[in-house]
Amino acid sequence: MDARGTYCFLLHSHLPWLKDRRGLGDYGSWWFYECLAESYLPLTEFFDEMGQAESQLKFVLSCSSPLLSMLKSPDLSEGFDQYIHSRIQLSKAESLRNYYQADKKQVSEFYVEYYSNIQGVWESLDKDLIAKWKELSGLGTIEIIATSVSHSILPFLLDEKDHLNRQIKFGLDSIQQYLGANPRGFWVPECAWDSRLDECLVANGVEWVVLEPSGHTNDGNQNSHFITDAGLVIFLRHQESARLIWDPHFGYPADSIYREFHRDIGFDCDPSYISAFTPGHRTPEYTGIKLQAVSGDTYKPGLANKKVIQHAQDFYRKSHSWRSPVGEEKSSGFNIFAFDTELFGHWWFEGPEFLRSLNKLVRENQAGITPSENWKTPSQFLQSGIHSEISQTGSPLESVASSWGTGGDYRNWINEKNLKEASVVSLLRKKFLGLMTPFHEKSMDNDLLRLKNLGFKILFLLESSDWLFMITGDVTADYGRSRIAEFTLYLESVCIALQNSDPTAHFDFEQEWISDIEGFLPCDKSTLWTFS
Repeated sequence: MDARGTYCFLLHSHLPWLKDRRGLGDYGSWWFYECLAESYLPLTEFFDEMGQAESQLKFVLSCSSPLLSMLKSPDLSEGFDQYIHSRIQLSKAESLRNYYQADKKQVSEFYVEYYSNIQGVWESLDKDLIAKWKELSGLGTIEIIATSVSHSILPFLLDEKDHLNRQIKFGLDSIQQYLGANPRGFWVPECAWDSRLDECLVANGVEWVVLEPSGHTNDGNQNSHFITDAGLVIFLRHQESARLIWDPHFGYPADSIYREFHRDIGFDCDPSYISAFTPGHRTPEYTGIKLQAVSGDTYKPGLANKKVIQHAQDFYRKSHSWRSPVGEEKSSGFNIFAFDTELFGHWWFEGPEFLRSLNKLVRENQAGITPSENWKTPSQFLQSGIHSEISQTGSPLESVASSWGTGGDYRNWINEKNLKEASVVSLLRKKFLGLMTPFHEKSMDNDLLRLKNLGFKILFLLESSDWLFMITGDVTADYGRSRIAEFTLYLESVCIALQNSDPTAHFDFEQEWISDIEGFLPCDKSTLWTFS
Protein backbone atom coordinates (compact mmCIF):
# COMPACT_ATOMS: atom_id res chain seq x y z
CA MET A 1 0.00 0.00 0.00
CA ASP A 2 1.18 3.52 -0.81
CA ALA A 3 1.77 5.06 2.63
CA ARG A 4 1.51 8.64 1.39
CA GLY A 5 -2.20 8.80 2.09
CA THR A 6 -5.11 6.64 3.21
CA TYR A 7 -8.77 7.59 2.87
CA CYS A 8 -12.14 6.78 4.42
CA PHE A 9 -15.63 8.26 4.77
CA LEU A 10 -17.22 8.25 8.21
CA LEU A 11 -20.96 8.85 8.26
CA HIS A 12 -22.42 9.64 11.65
CA SER A 13 -26.03 8.40 11.79
CA HIS A 14 -28.06 10.00 14.55
CA LEU A 15 -31.47 11.45 15.26
CA PRO A 16 -32.64 12.31 18.78
CA TRP A 17 -35.62 10.53 20.31
CA LEU A 18 -38.49 12.09 18.37
CA LYS A 19 -41.42 10.13 19.78
CA ASP A 20 -43.59 12.03 22.21
CA ARG A 21 -47.04 11.65 23.75
CA ARG A 22 -48.59 12.00 20.30
CA GLY A 23 -46.29 9.52 18.58
CA LEU A 24 -43.79 11.41 16.46
CA GLY A 25 -45.64 14.69 16.68
CA ASP A 26 -45.72 17.32 13.97
CA TYR A 27 -42.00 18.06 13.85
CA GLY A 28 -40.66 14.59 14.53
CA SER A 29 -42.65 12.84 11.82
CA TRP A 30 -41.35 14.75 8.84
CA TRP A 31 -37.80 14.74 10.21
CA PHE A 32 -37.61 10.99 10.78
CA TYR A 33 -39.42 9.97 7.59
CA GLU A 34 -37.54 12.41 5.36
CA CYS A 35 -34.19 11.18 6.68
CA LEU A 36 -35.26 7.60 6.10
CA ALA A 37 -36.49 8.32 2.56
CA GLU A 38 -33.71 10.68 1.51
CA SER A 39 -30.61 9.45 3.39
CA TYR A 40 -30.73 6.08 5.13
CA LEU A 41 -32.49 4.10 2.40
CA PRO A 42 -30.68 5.62 -0.63
CA LEU A 43 -27.30 5.17 1.09
CA THR A 44 -28.13 1.61 2.09
CA GLU A 45 -29.10 0.86 -1.51
CA PHE A 46 -25.69 2.24 -2.57
CA PHE A 47 -23.83 0.20 0.06
CA ASP A 48 -25.66 -2.90 -1.11
CA GLU A 49 -24.59 -2.20 -4.69
CA MET A 50 -20.98 -1.96 -3.54
CA GLY A 51 -21.04 -5.52 -2.22
CA GLN A 52 -17.67 -6.92 -1.32
CA ALA A 53 -15.62 -5.46 -4.16
CA GLU A 54 -12.14 -4.41 -3.07
CA SER A 55 -11.75 -1.47 -5.45
CA GLN A 56 -14.08 1.03 -3.87
CA LEU A 57 -14.61 3.65 -1.21
CA LYS A 58 -14.52 2.60 2.43
CA PHE A 59 -17.22 3.64 4.85
CA VAL A 60 -17.60 3.69 8.61
CA LEU A 61 -21.15 4.07 9.90
CA SER A 62 -21.66 5.26 13.45
CA CYS A 63 -25.15 4.62 14.81
CA SER A 64 -26.87 6.16 17.80
CA SER A 65 -29.20 4.22 20.09
CA PRO A 66 -32.20 6.60 19.64
CA LEU A 67 -32.02 6.18 15.86
CA LEU A 68 -31.67 2.39 16.07
CA SER A 69 -34.57 2.18 18.51
CA MET A 70 -36.81 4.26 16.24
CA LEU A 71 -35.84 2.20 13.19
CA LYS A 72 -36.95 -0.91 15.11
CA SER A 73 -40.27 0.62 16.17
CA PRO A 74 -43.25 -1.20 14.54
CA ASP A 75 -45.49 1.87 14.65
CA LEU A 76 -42.85 4.03 12.96
CA SER A 77 -42.39 1.36 10.31
CA GLU A 78 -46.12 1.41 9.66
CA GLY A 79 -46.06 5.20 9.63
CA PHE A 80 -43.31 5.19 7.02
CA ASP A 81 -45.44 2.93 4.80
CA GLN A 82 -48.15 5.57 4.91
CA TYR A 83 -45.63 8.36 4.40
CA ILE A 84 -44.18 6.82 1.23
CA HIS A 85 -47.62 6.05 -0.17
CA SER A 86 -48.74 9.64 0.41
CA ARG A 87 -45.54 11.02 -1.20
CA ILE A 88 -46.20 8.98 -4.33
CA GLN A 89 -49.82 10.17 -4.45
CA LEU A 90 -48.80 13.79 -3.86
CA SER A 91 -46.16 13.58 -6.60
CA LYS A 92 -48.79 12.28 -9.01
CA ALA A 93 -51.12 15.08 -8.01
CA GLU A 94 -48.31 17.57 -8.60
CA SER A 95 -47.74 16.13 -12.05
CA LEU A 96 -51.38 16.83 -12.88
CA ARG A 97 -51.40 20.26 -11.23
CA ASN A 98 -48.33 21.26 -13.23
CA TYR A 99 -49.50 19.66 -16.47
CA TYR A 100 -49.06 22.86 -18.48
CA GLN A 101 -45.74 23.82 -16.89
CA ALA A 102 -43.27 21.44 -18.51
CA ASP A 103 -40.35 21.96 -16.08
CA LYS A 104 -42.46 21.50 -12.96
CA LYS A 105 -44.31 18.56 -14.48
CA GLN A 106 -40.97 16.90 -15.21
CA VAL A 107 -39.67 17.29 -11.66
CA SER A 108 -43.03 16.09 -10.29
CA GLU A 109 -42.73 12.95 -12.39
CA PHE A 110 -39.19 12.55 -11.11
CA TYR A 111 -40.56 12.43 -7.56
CA VAL A 112 -43.09 9.75 -8.56
CA GLU A 113 -40.20 7.62 -9.78
CA TYR A 114 -37.98 8.51 -6.84
CA TYR A 115 -40.46 7.63 -4.11
CA SER A 116 -41.61 4.51 -5.95
CA ASN A 117 -37.99 3.35 -5.99
CA ILE A 118 -37.58 4.13 -2.27
CA GLN A 119 -40.75 2.16 -1.57
CA GLY A 120 -39.25 -0.76 -3.52
CA VAL A 121 -36.00 -0.57 -1.57
CA TRP A 122 -37.89 -0.46 1.73
CA GLU A 123 -39.96 -3.51 0.82
CA SER A 124 -36.95 -5.41 -0.52
CA LEU A 125 -35.37 -5.03 2.93
CA ASP A 126 -38.53 -6.43 4.55
CA LYS A 127 -38.79 -3.01 6.17
CA ASP A 128 -35.78 -3.84 8.36
CA LEU A 129 -32.95 -1.42 7.69
CA ILE A 130 -30.97 -2.60 10.71
CA ALA A 131 -30.86 -6.19 9.43
CA LYS A 132 -29.32 -4.96 6.17
CA TRP A 133 -26.72 -2.85 8.02
CA LYS A 134 -25.86 -5.92 10.07
CA GLU A 135 -25.44 -7.94 6.87
CA LEU A 136 -23.29 -5.28 5.22
CA SER A 137 -21.14 -5.08 8.34
CA GLY A 138 -20.65 -8.84 8.28
CA LEU A 139 -19.61 -8.67 4.63
CA GLY A 140 -17.07 -5.93 5.40
CA THR A 141 -18.79 -3.40 3.13
CA ILE A 142 -19.15 -1.00 6.05
CA GLU A 143 -17.62 -0.83 9.51
CA ILE A 144 -20.06 -0.11 12.34
CA ILE A 145 -19.01 1.97 15.33
CA ALA A 146 -20.82 3.33 18.38
CA THR A 147 -21.52 6.68 19.96
CA SER A 148 -22.74 7.57 23.45
CA VAL A 149 -26.08 6.06 24.27
CA SER A 150 -28.11 9.25 23.83
CA HIS A 151 -25.59 11.48 22.04
CA SER A 152 -24.78 13.61 25.08
CA ILE A 153 -21.93 16.11 25.36
CA LEU A 154 -19.49 13.87 27.22
CA PRO A 155 -17.30 16.61 28.77
CA PHE A 156 -20.41 17.82 30.61
CA LEU A 157 -20.47 14.48 32.47
CA LEU A 158 -16.90 14.45 33.76
CA ASP A 159 -18.07 15.24 37.30
CA GLU A 160 -20.26 12.11 37.23
CA LYS A 161 -17.78 9.43 36.16
CA ASP A 162 -20.15 6.50 36.72
CA HIS A 163 -22.77 8.16 34.56
CA LEU A 164 -20.19 9.08 31.92
CA ASN A 165 -19.30 5.38 31.80
CA ARG A 166 -22.97 4.50 31.40
CA GLN A 167 -23.26 6.79 28.37
CA ILE A 168 -20.23 5.12 26.78
CA LYS A 169 -20.90 1.53 27.84
CA PHE A 170 -24.54 1.37 26.81
CA GLY A 171 -23.79 3.10 23.53
CA LEU A 172 -21.33 0.28 22.80
CA ASP A 173 -23.73 -2.37 24.08
CA SER A 174 -26.58 -1.19 21.87
CA ILE A 175 -24.43 -1.71 18.76
CA GLN A 176 -23.75 -5.27 19.90
CA GLN A 177 -27.41 -5.96 20.59
CA TYR A 178 -28.90 -4.29 17.52
CA LEU A 179 -26.18 -4.98 14.95
CA GLY A 180 -24.15 -7.85 16.38
CA ALA A 181 -20.93 -5.84 16.04
CA ASN A 182 -18.16 -5.24 18.55
CA PRO A 183 -17.18 -1.67 17.66
CA ARG A 184 -13.53 -0.73 17.84
CA GLY A 185 -14.23 2.92 17.12
CA PHE A 186 -16.42 5.48 18.86
CA TRP A 187 -17.96 8.69 17.56
CA VAL A 188 -17.58 11.35 20.25
CA PRO A 189 -20.87 13.31 19.98
CA GLU A 190 -20.35 16.67 18.31
CA CYS A 191 -16.59 15.90 18.48
CA ALA A 192 -16.88 17.52 21.92
CA TRP A 193 -13.59 16.62 23.59
CA ASP A 194 -11.75 16.93 26.85
CA SER A 195 -8.46 15.06 27.32
CA ARG A 196 -9.83 13.43 30.48
CA LEU A 197 -12.20 11.37 28.34
CA ASP A 198 -9.52 9.13 26.85
CA GLU A 199 -9.08 6.91 29.91
CA CYS A 200 -12.85 6.35 30.19
CA LEU A 201 -13.06 5.37 26.53
CA VAL A 202 -10.07 3.04 26.67
CA ALA A 203 -11.45 1.41 29.85
CA ASN A 204 -14.57 0.56 27.85
CA GLY A 205 -12.59 -1.05 25.05
CA VAL A 206 -12.59 1.85 22.57
CA GLU A 207 -9.52 1.89 20.32
CA TRP A 208 -10.04 5.04 18.23
CA VAL A 209 -12.08 8.22 17.88
CA VAL A 210 -12.34 11.11 15.41
CA LEU A 211 -12.03 14.71 16.54
CA GLU A 212 -12.00 18.16 15.02
CA PRO A 213 -8.43 19.50 14.45
CA SER A 214 -9.06 22.69 16.45
CA GLY A 215 -7.20 22.46 19.73
CA HIS A 216 -5.26 19.33 18.80
CA THR A 217 -1.64 19.73 17.87
CA ASN A 218 1.44 17.60 18.30
CA ASP A 219 4.59 19.62 19.04
CA GLY A 220 3.17 22.35 16.81
CA ASN A 221 2.64 20.04 13.84
CA GLN A 222 -0.71 19.16 12.28
CA ASN A 223 -0.64 15.37 11.91
CA SER A 224 -3.53 13.15 10.88
CA HIS A 225 -3.65 11.14 14.08
CA PHE A 226 -2.10 10.67 17.49
CA ILE A 227 -1.91 8.03 20.18
CA THR A 228 -2.55 9.23 23.72
CA ASP A 229 -0.67 7.97 26.76
CA ALA A 230 -3.75 5.90 27.62
CA GLY A 231 -3.45 4.18 24.24
CA LEU A 232 -6.40 5.83 22.46
CA VAL A 233 -5.85 6.65 18.78
CA ILE A 234 -7.23 10.06 17.85
CA PHE A 235 -7.83 10.67 14.14
CA LEU A 236 -8.33 14.27 13.08
CA ARG A 237 -11.15 15.12 10.71
CA HIS A 238 -9.94 16.19 7.27
CA GLN A 239 -10.67 19.90 6.89
CA GLU A 240 -10.42 20.52 3.14
CA SER A 241 -12.93 17.75 2.43
CA ALA A 242 -15.21 19.26 5.06
CA ARG A 243 -15.06 22.63 3.32
CA LEU A 244 -15.83 21.10 -0.07
CA ILE A 245 -18.82 19.09 1.11
CA TRP A 246 -20.14 20.90 4.18
CA ASP A 247 -19.54 24.64 3.72
CA PRO A 248 -22.99 26.27 3.28
CA HIS A 249 -21.66 29.03 1.04
CA PHE A 250 -18.81 27.52 -0.95
CA GLY A 251 -19.33 23.75 -0.66
CA TYR A 252 -20.73 21.56 -3.41
CA PRO A 253 -24.31 21.55 -1.99
CA ALA A 254 -24.48 25.35 -2.43
CA ASP A 255 -24.30 25.02 -6.22
CA SER A 256 -27.21 26.80 -7.89
CA ILE A 257 -28.17 23.69 -9.88
CA TYR A 258 -28.93 21.55 -6.85
CA ARG A 259 -32.26 21.20 -5.09
CA GLU A 260 -33.13 23.91 -2.58
CA PHE A 261 -33.69 22.33 0.83
CA HIS A 262 -35.77 25.14 2.34
CA ARG A 263 -38.52 25.47 -0.31
CA ASP A 264 -41.17 22.82 0.24
CA ILE A 265 -44.56 22.84 -1.52
CA GLY A 266 -46.15 22.18 1.88
CA PHE A 267 -45.54 25.85 2.61
CA ASP A 268 -45.95 27.17 -0.93
CA CYS A 269 -49.28 25.60 -1.97
CA ASP A 270 -52.88 26.14 -0.86
CA PRO A 271 -53.41 24.43 2.55
CA SER A 272 -56.66 22.84 1.36
CA TYR A 273 -54.71 21.05 -1.38
CA ILE A 274 -51.79 19.93 0.81
CA SER A 275 -53.96 18.77 3.73
CA ALA A 276 -55.24 15.79 1.73
CA PHE A 277 -51.73 14.31 1.81
CA THR A 278 -50.59 15.07 5.38
CA PRO A 279 -51.16 13.21 8.68
CA GLY A 280 -54.17 14.60 10.45
CA HIS A 281 -54.58 17.01 7.52
CA ARG A 282 -51.97 19.28 9.12
CA THR A 283 -50.91 22.45 7.31
CA PRO A 284 -48.45 23.92 6.73
CA GLU A 285 -46.45 20.69 6.66
CA TYR A 286 -43.13 19.53 5.24
CA THR A 287 -43.85 17.16 2.37
CA GLY A 288 -40.39 16.44 0.96
CA ILE A 289 -41.60 17.63 -2.45
CA LYS A 290 -39.35 20.52 -3.44
CA LEU A 291 -39.60 21.94 -6.94
CA GLN A 292 -37.06 24.72 -6.67
CA ALA A 293 -33.31 24.76 -7.24
CA VAL A 294 -30.87 26.81 -5.17
CA SER A 295 -30.89 29.37 -8.00
CA GLY A 296 -34.60 29.96 -7.56
CA ASP A 297 -35.42 28.35 -10.89
CA THR A 298 -37.30 25.10 -11.24
CA TYR A 299 -35.20 22.14 -10.12
CA LYS A 300 -33.91 19.97 -12.99
CA PRO A 301 -32.79 16.52 -11.81
CA GLY A 302 -30.96 15.79 -15.08
CA LEU A 303 -28.76 18.87 -14.78
CA ALA A 304 -28.18 18.13 -11.10
CA ASN A 305 -26.93 14.64 -11.98
CA LYS A 306 -24.43 16.10 -14.44
CA LYS A 307 -23.22 18.54 -11.80
CA VAL A 308 -22.83 15.67 -9.31
CA ILE A 309 -20.45 13.91 -11.71
CA GLN A 310 -18.42 17.10 -12.10
CA HIS A 311 -18.16 17.55 -8.34
CA ALA A 312 -17.18 13.91 -7.83
CA GLN A 313 -14.42 14.37 -10.41
CA ASP A 314 -13.29 17.55 -8.68
CA PHE A 315 -13.15 15.81 -5.29
CA TYR A 316 -11.30 12.87 -6.84
CA ARG A 317 -8.68 15.14 -8.38
CA LYS A 318 -8.24 17.18 -5.20
CA SER A 319 -7.73 14.03 -3.16
CA HIS A 320 -4.42 13.62 -5.03
CA SER A 321 -3.13 16.82 -3.43
CA TRP A 322 -3.92 15.44 0.03
CA ARG A 323 -1.19 12.83 -0.39
CA SER A 324 2.41 13.60 0.51
CA PRO A 325 5.06 13.89 -2.22
CA VAL A 326 7.11 10.81 -2.93
CA GLY A 327 9.80 10.47 -0.27
CA GLU A 328 7.71 12.12 2.47
CA GLU A 329 5.72 9.09 3.53
CA LYS A 330 6.48 9.57 7.22
CA SER A 331 4.59 12.90 7.37
CA SER A 332 1.42 11.59 5.82
CA GLY A 333 -1.37 9.64 7.40
CA PHE A 334 -5.06 9.04 7.45
CA ASN A 335 -7.53 11.29 5.62
CA ILE A 336 -10.89 10.74 7.27
CA PHE A 337 -13.88 12.48 5.68
CA ALA A 338 -16.38 12.67 8.54
CA PHE A 339 -19.93 13.99 8.13
CA ASP A 340 -23.44 13.58 9.44
CA THR A 341 -25.10 10.84 7.41
CA GLU A 342 -28.14 13.05 6.97
CA LEU A 343 -26.09 15.54 4.95
CA PHE A 344 -26.10 13.03 2.10
CA GLY A 345 -29.66 13.04 0.82
CA HIS A 346 -31.67 14.91 3.42
CA TRP A 347 -29.77 18.20 3.40
CA TRP A 348 -27.87 17.69 0.15
CA PHE A 349 -30.39 15.76 -1.91
CA GLU A 350 -27.82 14.77 -4.52
CA GLY A 351 -25.33 13.56 -1.89
CA PRO A 352 -25.88 9.80 -2.35
CA GLU A 353 -25.33 10.18 -6.10
CA PHE A 354 -22.13 12.09 -5.39
CA LEU A 355 -20.81 9.14 -3.39
CA ARG A 356 -21.92 6.71 -6.09
CA SER A 357 -20.10 8.75 -8.77
CA LEU A 358 -16.98 9.05 -6.61
CA ASN A 359 -17.00 5.31 -5.99
CA LYS A 360 -17.10 4.69 -9.74
CA LEU A 361 -14.01 6.87 -10.19
CA VAL A 362 -12.14 5.00 -7.47
CA ARG A 363 -13.04 1.66 -9.00
CA GLU A 364 -11.85 2.81 -12.41
CA ASN A 365 -8.76 4.32 -10.75
CA GLN A 366 -8.36 6.97 -13.43
CA ALA A 367 -4.76 8.16 -13.69
CA GLY A 368 -3.91 6.31 -10.50
CA ILE A 369 -4.84 9.39 -8.48
CA THR A 370 -6.15 7.59 -5.39
CA PRO A 371 -5.35 3.89 -5.65
CA SER A 372 -8.22 1.74 -4.44
CA GLU A 373 -5.95 -0.04 -1.96
CA ASN A 374 -5.49 3.29 -0.18
CA TRP A 375 -9.12 3.28 0.93
CA LYS A 376 -9.29 1.67 4.35
CA THR A 377 -11.38 2.06 7.48
CA PRO A 378 -9.52 3.31 10.57
CA SER A 379 -9.58 -0.19 12.05
CA GLN A 380 -8.07 -1.63 8.87
CA PHE A 381 -5.48 1.14 8.88
CA LEU A 382 -4.48 0.41 12.47
CA GLN A 383 -4.38 -3.30 11.79
CA SER A 384 -2.03 -2.73 8.84
CA GLY A 385 0.66 -1.42 11.20
CA ILE A 386 1.47 1.59 9.02
CA HIS A 387 0.27 3.98 11.74
CA SER A 388 3.16 2.94 13.98
CA GLU A 389 5.58 4.47 11.48
CA ILE A 390 3.94 7.85 11.21
CA SER A 391 2.59 8.63 14.68
CA GLN A 392 4.35 9.25 17.95
CA THR A 393 3.05 7.21 20.84
CA GLY A 394 3.00 9.18 24.06
CA SER A 395 4.04 12.46 22.41
CA PRO A 396 2.69 15.71 23.88
CA LEU A 397 -0.91 16.24 22.83
CA GLU A 398 -2.24 19.70 23.49
CA SER A 399 -5.96 19.32 24.08
CA VAL A 400 -8.27 22.19 24.91
CA ALA A 401 -12.05 22.11 24.99
CA SER A 402 -12.96 21.41 21.38
CA SER A 403 -15.84 20.35 19.15
CA TRP A 404 -16.91 20.59 15.54
CA GLY A 405 -19.40 23.31 16.46
CA THR A 406 -19.15 27.06 16.00
CA GLY A 407 -15.81 28.38 17.22
CA GLY A 408 -14.48 24.87 17.78
CA ASP A 409 -15.66 24.88 21.42
CA TYR A 410 -18.87 24.15 23.37
CA ARG A 411 -20.71 27.40 22.66
CA ASN A 412 -23.46 25.72 20.60
CA TRP A 413 -24.48 23.69 23.67
CA ILE A 414 -23.92 26.16 26.50
CA ASN A 415 -24.67 29.84 25.94
CA GLU A 416 -26.96 32.62 27.07
CA LYS A 417 -29.84 31.29 24.96
CA ASN A 418 -29.92 27.83 26.50
CA LEU A 419 -28.26 28.39 29.88
CA LYS A 420 -31.56 28.01 31.75
CA GLU A 421 -32.31 24.65 30.13
CA ALA A 422 -28.70 23.45 30.47
CA SER A 423 -28.84 24.22 34.20
CA VAL A 424 -32.13 22.34 34.55
CA VAL A 425 -30.62 19.27 32.89
CA SER A 426 -27.51 19.41 35.09
CA LEU A 427 -29.40 19.87 38.37
CA LEU A 428 -31.96 17.18 37.58
CA ARG A 429 -29.19 14.75 36.65
CA LYS A 430 -27.52 15.29 40.03
CA LYS A 431 -30.86 14.93 41.81
CA PHE A 432 -31.76 11.66 40.12
CA LEU A 433 -28.29 10.12 40.44
CA GLY A 434 -28.22 11.13 44.10
CA LEU A 435 -31.38 9.10 44.66
CA MET A 436 -29.62 6.01 43.35
CA THR A 437 -27.07 5.86 46.19
CA PRO A 438 -29.35 4.50 48.96
CA PHE A 439 -30.30 1.54 46.79
CA HIS A 440 -26.83 0.34 45.87
CA GLU A 441 -26.54 -1.93 48.92
CA LYS A 442 -29.91 -3.63 48.84
CA SER A 443 -31.91 -5.69 46.44
CA MET A 444 -34.80 -4.19 44.55
CA ASP A 445 -38.22 -5.58 43.74
CA ASN A 446 -39.40 -5.59 40.15
CA ASP A 447 -41.54 -2.45 40.45
CA LEU A 448 -38.69 -0.44 41.93
CA LEU A 449 -36.25 -1.78 39.36
CA ARG A 450 -38.60 -0.85 36.54
CA LEU A 451 -38.99 2.66 37.93
CA LYS A 452 -35.23 3.18 38.20
CA ASN A 453 -34.62 1.95 34.69
CA LEU A 454 -37.38 4.19 33.37
CA GLY A 455 -35.72 7.12 35.14
CA PHE A 456 -32.33 6.35 33.64
CA LYS A 457 -33.76 6.14 30.15
CA ILE A 458 -35.58 9.45 30.53
CA LEU A 459 -32.35 11.00 31.82
CA PHE A 460 -30.39 9.63 28.87
CA LEU A 461 -32.87 11.14 26.41
CA LEU A 462 -32.95 14.45 28.30
CA GLU A 463 -29.15 14.64 27.91
CA SER A 464 -29.18 14.50 24.11
CA SER A 465 -27.01 17.25 22.63
CA ASP A 466 -29.70 18.06 20.07
CA TRP A 467 -32.09 19.90 22.38
CA LEU A 468 -29.60 22.52 23.57
CA PHE A 469 -28.30 22.93 20.03
CA MET A 470 -31.84 23.57 18.78
CA ILE A 471 -32.44 26.23 21.41
CA THR A 472 -29.28 27.99 20.24
CA GLY A 473 -30.86 28.33 16.81
CA ASP A 474 -33.98 30.36 16.13
CA VAL A 475 -36.04 28.10 13.86
CA THR A 476 -36.15 25.00 16.09
CA ALA A 477 -35.75 26.61 19.53
CA ASP A 478 -39.36 25.99 20.60
CA TYR A 479 -39.12 22.30 19.76
CA GLY A 480 -35.88 21.92 21.71
CA ARG A 481 -37.41 23.62 24.74
CA SER A 482 -40.56 21.50 24.54
CA ARG A 483 -38.54 18.27 24.51
CA ILE A 484 -36.49 19.30 27.54
CA ALA A 485 -39.67 20.40 29.35
CA GLU A 486 -41.37 17.08 28.61
CA PHE A 487 -38.48 14.89 29.75
CA THR A 488 -37.96 17.12 32.82
CA LEU A 489 -41.60 16.71 33.86
CA TYR A 490 -41.40 12.95 33.63
CA LEU A 491 -38.04 12.61 35.37
CA GLU A 492 -39.24 14.84 38.21
CA SER A 493 -42.22 12.50 38.62
CA VAL A 494 -39.87 9.52 38.83
CA CYS A 495 -37.76 11.34 41.44
CA ILE A 496 -40.81 12.04 43.60
CA ALA A 497 -41.83 8.38 43.45
CA LEU A 498 -38.31 7.31 44.43
CA GLN A 499 -38.18 9.78 47.30
CA ASN A 500 -41.46 8.35 48.59
CA SER A 501 -40.29 4.76 47.95
CA ASP A 502 -43.51 4.29 46.01
CA PRO A 503 -42.77 2.69 42.62
CA THR A 504 -46.50 2.31 41.94
CA ALA A 505 -47.18 6.05 42.22
CA HIS A 506 -49.45 7.62 39.62
CA PHE A 507 -47.65 9.36 36.77
CA ASP A 508 -49.08 11.88 34.40
CA PHE A 509 -47.96 9.99 31.32
CA GLU A 510 -49.69 7.48 29.14
CA GLN A 511 -48.81 3.80 29.44
CA GLU A 512 -48.04 3.71 25.72
CA TRP A 513 -45.45 6.47 26.19
CA ILE A 514 -43.87 4.56 29.08
CA SER A 515 -43.67 1.46 26.88
CA ASP A 516 -41.98 3.50 24.16
CA ILE A 517 -39.35 4.79 26.57
CA GLU A 518 -38.79 1.35 28.03
CA GLY A 519 -38.20 0.06 24.50
CA PHE A 520 -35.60 2.75 23.84
CA LEU A 521 -32.62 0.72 25.01
CA PRO A 522 -32.49 -3.07 24.60
CA CYS A 523 -30.39 -3.78 27.67
CA ASP A 524 -30.56 -6.17 30.57
CA LYS A 525 -33.00 -4.50 32.95
CA SER A 526 -31.07 -5.67 35.98
CA THR A 527 -27.86 -3.88 35.00
CA LEU A 528 -28.89 -0.49 33.66
CA TRP A 529 -28.93 1.35 36.97
CA THR A 530 -25.48 0.30 38.14
CA PHE A 531 -22.04 0.35 36.60
CA SER A 532 -19.21 -2.01 37.28
